[in-house]
Amino acid sequence: MFWNENHSQDDIMRIVRSTQADSPVAGEALSPMNLIRLRDTCMHFGSRVALAPTDLVCTRSESVAVIGANGSGKSTLLKLIAGLIKPTDGKVEVDGAVAFVGQHQHHHQWMPLSVEEVLRMGRYRSWIGRMGLADRIAIDQAAEQLEIAGLLKRSFGALSGGQRQRVLVAKAVATESDVLLLDEPTTGVDPVSRRELWEIVFGFLEAGVTVVLTTPYMDEAEQCHRVALLAQGKLLSLGTPDALKIGRAHV
Repeated sequence: MFWNENHSQDDIMRIVRSTQADSPVAGEALSPMNLIRLRDTCMHFGSRVALAPTDLVCTRSESVAVIGANGSGKSTLLKLIAGLIKPTDGKVEVDGAVAFVGQHQHHHQWMPLSVEEVLRMGRYRSWIGRMGLADRIAIDQAAEQLEIAGLLKRSFGALSGGQRQRVLVAKAVATESDVLLLDEPTTGVDPVSRRELWEIVFGFLEAGVTVVLTTPYMDEAEQCHRVALLAQGKLLSLGTPDALKIGRAHV
């Protein structure tokens, strides 16, 4: 099932009318298990409200899917967590390193970069001067995990969409981060690559990584521990996939 603007009235209101008033996590302090916390976090671009005041806590090894129509604030939420933009008001706290894979990353396609060089970019935070042994091991392991070791000498721009997405996820893996943010990682990807990317996500969770991703696909969202529903910049509902289906999710 694909989430689109047709769900923005009756379906959303059915969920909102059944939501509970108080979130059990909204006021929690950041703890060893809580890697991400947003408190009254909002983002304005001029007069436009991209994200209304939002409370959200994500725990270690948890997957949270953010769904909503285009323009609902999904990408803005991820960029705030990643620290790519600063909130207009409120707080964003993240305990640990963050890796972000955004949408439509075409900036590498026209550059004369090999796949290996793209992966090296994932080690920039620890790379001063020449790459060390730890950097090379991290890159090799990421390439093996994403099954792109045979593509390392290939031009990134010459790869298929599914292969490019694998490379970008591998670059994120090479950072060895605690939090992985994926902005619609399977959009435009073939069904086989889509399934394989989800298997990789499950592997991250088993390794203790927290994953927050956006998706327009309800069947993908249902594979996550919790689902956050955004509409017009507002977090309308947050709960397990089953709770969302029967209208018992909360905000």
